[in-house]
Amino acid sequence: MIDISNKYVTIEQHDKAIQKQLKVIKKLQKRVKTEQRQKNQLASQLKRSYNQVNNQNSGKLSEGEKR
Repeated sequence: MIDISNKYVTIEQHDKAIQKQLKVIKKLQKRVKTEQRQKNQLASQLKRSYNQVNNQNSGKLSEGEKR
């Protein structure tokens, strides 16, 4: 009977370890999702800035071409 109870404890410990791993995985997934969102926001800001600079430069070229 002692062996059986030890097996149950081992299974319970195994289940607890799995639960801890799942918590860690969920936290990591949340962190990755947050970092991806931040990366996308920065990429959008960079694209807007690039487009603004491009538009300003093309406006200057247009004025120069008119002269």
